[in-house]
Amino acid sequence: MVKKKIDNRIRVMIENGVKLGHRTMFLLVGDKSRDQVPILYDMLVKSTVKSRPTVLWCYKNKDEAISNHGRKRAKKIAAGKLEVSEESLFDAFRVATTIHGRYYSESHAMLGQTYGVCVLQDFEALTPNLMARTIETVEGGGLIIFLLKTMDSLRQLHSITMDVHSRFKTEAHDTVVNRFNERFLLSLADNPRCLVLDDSLTVLPISSKTAQVEPVDVLPEKVNPKLTDLISSLSDSPPAGPLVALCRTYDQATALVALINTLADKQSRPPHCLTAARGRGKSACLGLAVAAAVALGYVNIYVTSPHPENLITLFEFVLKGLDACLYQEHIDYNIVRSTNPDFKKAIVRINIARNSRQTVQNVNYRTVRDSLGRGRKAAGDLIPWNICEQYGDKDFPKLSGARIVRIATHPSYQRMGYGKRALQQLAAYYSGDIPCLDETASDDEDKTNGQTDTLHTESIVPRTKPPTLLKRLTEMGYGKRALQQLAAYYSGDIPCLDETASDDEDKTNGQTDTLHTESIVPRTKPPTLLKRLTEVSPEHLDYLGTSFGLTESLLKFWKSQKYVPVYLSQKANELTGEHSCIMLRAMSEGTWLSEYSADFRRRFCRLLPRALRKLSASLALTTLLNDHVTVIFVAMGFQMKDVDDIASELGLPGSQILAKFYEACKKINATVNSVLEDTVAKEIGIDEKTADLNTEGPVKQSLNDELSKAAKELERKQRKELSRLMGEDLAQYRIRGSDLDWNNALATNKQKNIISVKSGEKRLGDDSKEIDDLIESHSNKKKKKKKHVRN
Repeated sequence: MVKKKIDNRIRVMIENGVKLGHRTMFLLVGDKSRDQVPILYDMLVKSTVKSRPTVLWCYKNKDEAISNHGRKRAKKIAAGKLEVSEESLFDAFRVATTIHGRYYSESHAMLGQTYGVCVLQDFEALTPNLMARTIETVEGGGLIIFLLKTMDSLRQLHSITMDVHSRFKTEAHDTVVNRFNERFLLSLADNPRCLVLDDSLTVLPISSKTAQVEPVDVLPEKVNPKLTDLISSLSDSPPAGPLVALCRTYDQATALVALINTLADKQSRPPHCLTAARGRGKSACLGLAVAAAVALGYVNIYVTSPHPENLITLFEFVLKGLDACLYQEHIDYNIVRSTNPDFKKAIVRINIARNSRQTVQNVNYRTVRDSLGRGRKAAGDLIPWNICEQYGDKDFPKLSGARIVRIATHPSYQRMGYGKRALQQLAAYYSGDIPCLDETASDDEDKTNGQTDTLHTESIVPRTKPPTLLKRLTEMGYGKRALQQLAAYYSGDIPCLDETASDDEDKTNGQTDTLHTESIVPRTKPPTLLKRLTEVSPEHLDYLGTSFGLTESLLKFWKSQKYVPVYLSQKANELTGEHSCIMLRAMSEGTWLSEYSADFRRRFCRLLPRALRKLSASLALTTLLNDHVTVIFVAMGFQMKDVDDIASELGLPGSQILAKFYEACKKINATVNSVLEDTVAKEIGIDEKTADLNTEGPVKQSLNDELSKAAKELERKQRKELSRLMGEDLAQYRIRGSDLDWNNALATNKQKNIISVKSGEKRLGDDSKEIDDLIESHSNKKKKKKKHVRN
């Protein structure tokens, strides 16, 4: 075996990475590059003072050296059944190192894990997302190794066909321009933590930034004073004190404190959502929070993930948190690992039996998905699907539209009008207000100059650049810009770029540079990823749409850009507590959007006292208000403008303006009629009870309340009538007859229901004058009889 001295820059860069906690990247070019991985791994092991790091080896196709065949061979070598030659470094590396082989299609199982070395082979299968997903699993100070096949020049990566390109090929576009690989190679050349090597570990001089690699001194770790103060303030309050002491950053500590406070309150609060960028310690924070939940007495704690191996880091910090809380394994808790060989003995449950029986259980994501998925309705594209479900319009999906997902504005420049300006430019582009300057009228000019069409054969078509378009171009100041460019050209301020470009092309075509002598520099005229709006013809769109969580500020923003709400979910989001709102802006003439808006307003008004009752009044009013209706009334009522004038000002068709005006007039008429009806009802004495007889709404009072109220009203009326009767003379209502007459009548009429009492004679003392008159008349009759007898 021929020994060769390795470039010292490789060792120094690995040691610097371990000291600084930075990852080191290597790009190995050659068919035998895999055999150099053990050498780089051995340098890493000698530079670190800890256990041998694990290796993540990713590939597209099955690799016999890494897969099951490699494991069996490693077992035989370890058992002494198979001899290993000194030249076979990879076999020795395979035996002494824990290697996790993964297909790129199994990248979801890598999340939440930590490795010391990541090896990526089969470069044509990589995508930016796969790179980010695998590289984030490497710990600080680890190695990232790319394995490439033999090539004469690294510029061959520019034209290599990637597997992902097959997704974008269609019958109309069968070629895909590869732009990512060139930029990726340029980023590696600009990265001071990256070295490009061949399969004999010779450093390739692609950049001057790695020409000299000097060793660095170990810098003292910077401690955040806020983190130190937080740890000292919580040192006497378990379990928060020992758990927060395990945090490495202040943000991680504050997040953990917030979770512990929620667990300590033991109240039903909205769920907490922990988000952060890649590699910021989310799994560690959640693991410590689970340990805090165990210390606070929670009995059942469940965690879930797409794959049990994603929870390795979480359970690792759960165990660290339990150790910090003075829990001991096999005494206070036991660990249960999976027996599934695909899960590689991942932890699935922790049984705690210190004060009471507690469990930290891993729930399979399929169980969660199946339980939550029962009764789940069908779904489709956001805007077309929801509109069809809401209005039952099957013609809406036939319209072409675009959905605005996010307006990327820098945080330092928010609320400065850049978002509104971007929306205005987008709407102007799809409306045809921003012309494509690359269009040429050569075809039209040829037809006009050649005069091949006759009166009977010619077809009338619109010109490519009508007078309105020429007028817009004139007003945009392109003439002034042309004069400025002309003066700059003759002043020598505009260099000729074709000379440098031709030199680069000659070098590339002639292949004068080799793999060991070429220098990777950006091209003079690289193809652009983005184009200006004036360089692309707009597609035909019928609408622009957006969807967001309904808030008053966002609603005002989108309404200011002429977007109309057409859908609002009745159920609020469980995480944010906001209702999802869909707003549209019509890009073509028609009344379909005004019809949707009118229907939405009716539905919204009906849902306000029910499903949308918790919405703030200001937000509900902002949703119902329509600025166009106000403008129409001002223009027609005060300014006496015609419909055509209003249409030109608002940019809406006349039919839509009349529809809005008619709808508003109907609402005003209905309101005036209701006021008049209430006035007439009060004048004729119709009370509220009579008016509510024809209504079908629910009663205002319960039956018991209504009966008790009626009883009190009747009692009040009876007392009032009794007091009135007590003040009057009731002698005229007395029953005639003496007590003797009543006793005789009751004694004689035992079987009859009717009795008679003599009441013809008036009682003495009733009227003394009438009695005297009666006695005098009786005496006069007797005297007359005696005189008649004497005669």
